[in-house]
Amino acid sequence: MAGRRRTWLDGRVGVLLAGLDEYDMSASTVSAAELSQERVQWVAAHLRVTPATGAEVPDR
Repeated sequence: MAGRRRTWLDGRVGVLLAGLDEYDMSASTVSAAELSQERVQWVAAHLRVTPATGAEVPDR
């Protein structure tokens, strides 16, 4: 069976966990994913765009 394709969320979670690690902090992968998804929903709601577009905004 082939490996699972990485998603934008996997990348965001990896960056968040790496950033926390630099400060000797940690979080579970599930918690980091939930936080990232909540952030995307907030951005999408406040910019009045779709969640897919909201996921792109932090990269700009």
